[in-house]
Amino acid sequence: MDFIQKSFFVLKTTYVGLAIEFLNNILIVRYLGSESYGAYTVLFILPILITSLGSFGFGPSIVYHVNKLEFNISEYLSTFTILGLTLGFIYVVFFLFLLPFVNSYFYEDKLITDLFYISILFVPIMITQKYLRAIVRGMYKVKLFSFLLDLTAPSLRLLLIIFIIYSDLGLKGIVYVPIITQFFITACFFVYLLKLCKKSFNNLFISKTIFIRITKFAFKNYLGTALQKSNETLIMLIASTILTLNEIGLISLAKKLLHSIIGISDSVITVLMPKISRSEIDEVKSVIPKVTSILFFFKIILISLYLSLLEEFVKIIYGTEFVGIVEFSIPLALVVIFLPIANILLTAITFTGDPIKKLYARATGLIFNLLAYYPLFLVYGALGFVVSIAIGQFMIFLVSLFFFKSKFEGITLYKLFIIDMNDIKYKFKILRNKFSRKYE
Repeated sequence: MDFIQKSFFVLKTTYVGLAIEFLNNILIVRYLGSESYGAYTVLFILPILITSLGSFGFGPSIVYHVNKLEFNISEYLSTFTILGLTLGFIYVVFFLFLLPFVNSYFYEDKLITDLFYISILFVPIMITQKYLRAIVRGMYKVKLFSFLLDLTAPSLRLLLIIFIIYSDLGLKGIVYVPIITQFFITACFFVYLLKLCKKSFNNLFISKTIFIRITKFAFKNYLGTALQKSNETLIMLIASTILTLNEIGLISLAKKLLHSIIGISDSVITVLMPKISRSEIDEVKSVIPKVTSILFFFKIILISLYLSLLEEFVKIIYGTEFVGIVEFSIPLALVVIFLPIANILLTAITFTGDPIKKLYARATGLIFNLLAYYPLFLVYGALGFVVSIAIGQFMIFLVSLFFFKSKFEGITLYKLFIIDMNDIKYKFKILRNKFSRKYE
């Protein structure tokens, strides 16, 4: 009951947030144009990649151990705030030192260095935020988690974008938007956790024994999580060396539009991670097929509608110069049906104590992506590059499915993908009862 109600709350805030984010994206794209939007995308590829690789998997490990070990909020807060800021600023100094080489070798001097000095500040802010929001997630405060990330952040971005467009601050002003937004969200998480701390900080940091245990789990989970978060970013980094800014902008926009479709699975995973870490195997085996079958059913419907309406939609909203995203969206949309399910299967495997499998699945996808991208690019250009991304993501799904069925025996493909109408009726009954109580 609690899982369904929290999923419904997160789903509501996610889709309100996605609607706002959709408006944000329209405003940015129309304001910048395709080439400047490509430049904006390129500026954040490296900071996002550093954030993904440089957090060392502590986020999922924190979620897992908050529910498994003796938990002291003040110790976790101080330990991981200091760790996040320290790691982040080390990366900033290191990459600013290497900036001339990076700009010349990776970007062929396409990177606007003055703006990169701004975008790199994203790194310490986001690493720290990943740790703090993991503490909140582990505490099963998913409503707060979703409210800040899915609703507050897009709303703040909208206000900033309107101000920047009104003031005509150009690309430089738009680059400040993610920095200001994520700093505010990180501060909110910090203040919330600080208020929950006891007045006296008896121990400033978590014990060495607990930190080592968290670190061991983090490193087991690290490569899989890093590949999950950085797979597409790493590929986009490669894309920035062989594609034009216009093509990068179109691919980025195609992916962002599709994110509005997969938002439902993101909201489910937000609730699912701490739920699974608290559950027994039999309960996990019961919950996962219900979630995946419902998602699969609705994804098929949403993706079909999306592809059928996309071209006219793009012409009306973005203009004819962005029609190129239609052909990029077809291979990506087909994979969007399967990749969120892979993420749910890997979440179930990871948070029942087997994080290494995530590494194998993600590594397989990355290898197939890297092997396919250049031959396909030579034949089909930017479209071939996008197809290689789709191939890599589909391989992640296949490997995840194999590992899931190996670990959770007795769950058939039919249960995982074919919706049971009794489950739908049961969930609607719960929601109907919830609303009837609310308005009585």
